[in-house]
Amino acid sequence: MITTFIVLHAMGFHLNFITLMALSLCIGLLIDDAIVVRENIVRHLNMGKSHLQAAREGTQEIGLAVMATTFAILAVFVPWPS
Repeated sequence: MITTFIVLHAMGFHLNFITLMALSLCIGLLIDDAIVVRENIVRHLNMGKSHLQAAREGTQEIGLAVMATTFAILAVFVPWPS
């Protein structure tokens, strides 16, 4: 969070309601993605796989969906030069 505020200040952006909404949405998505990946890893652990194998396979299965969500949010909230 502190790094985000430093970058916003360095680039000359101001904090407003839209910026704060975008930050809270990104934090929520980060937590949600982490929970989804964790649940998938636990599912693999319950199938009897080792911790390392469950982490690898669980992350690979969910990785594309998490990246797609992240890129969609970036496309919406990153300011593009006009």
